[in-house]
Amino acid sequence: MSTLLGQGPLKQIPWYCETDALALATAWQTQLTGAGLPVPRILRTTTGGAWFEIAESRFTLTEYVPGRRYTGTPADRAQAGRTMALLHAAKADVPDGPTENAFDGAINHIALARDVTDVPNAVLDMMEYEVHAWALRADAADWGSLTRQLTHGDTNPWNLIYAAGGPATLIDFDNAHRGPSLRDLAEALLSFCSVHYQHDSTNFAAILPGRINRGLAADILNAYTSVRRLAPAESACLPLAGGAVAVGLVCLGLMRGDFPRHMAGDLANWATAVPADITSLLGGLQR
Repeated sequence: MSTLLGQGPLKQIPWYCETDALALATAWQTQLTGAGLPVPRILRTTTGGAWFEIAESRFTLTEYVPGRRYTGTPADRAQAGRTMALLHAAKADVPDGPTENAFDGAINHIALARDVTDVPNAVLDMMEYEVHAWALRADAADWGSLTRQLTHGDTNPWNLIYAAGGPATLIDFDNAHRGPSLRDLAEALLSFCSVHYQHDSTNFAAILPGRINRGLAADILNAYTSVRRLAPAESACLPLAGGAVAVGLVCLGLMRGDFPRHMAGDLANWATAVPADITSLLGGLQR
């Protein structure tokens, strides 16, 4: 076991975070903190490692970051939007992989839901059909030009630490990968502005998400685009990626039991309407 220098939050890396993903995440975090951006600094082992292992489990230790949980204020959402943009705009020299695709991720979630839930196949088939259609539209909108971007992969309200005056600090890079970073923005629009949670946990409340709240979304988008303007391909693909992320969230909630089975059809209808909802949202903000 490696000896650690310093003291701070100790985090066990989840089982699904493979070595290549952990190498990318820790390299990205290290370069971001070196550039003064709002990410916890990783405390290294005496041998220079970014993580260590105990009994086949891996851990990281980071500097303590003072702050508070999400309280639902406009300032919190603006901090979240600005922090995402700062990270997406930063230059970084990190490993090439892993790479992920929001549409492939949604299809994989649907396949898992088929295996581990009793959700009717007709519901899953409808979402699968739409995801394939969105992927084709995204390819036509130059999705491929965005695939080498760096993406956090889990931008929900509880993965940021908020501070008076900001900026918010982004934590938990377990899902970091190379892929269109607009996926982070799409997930934030859904997780901050549409999905309901059980108190301040990452478990979903058994409440049907509604349309994206325009006022809440404007707090995030205006702060984000004040730092980093979206490329034309990103603007075109954001609604489609939002649909894929929504499908993934629905499947995750059904698999975890956050959502009861009887909600599956309504949840699928919500998810498949997300691209049109985001398109409408963007149109309203541009006027």
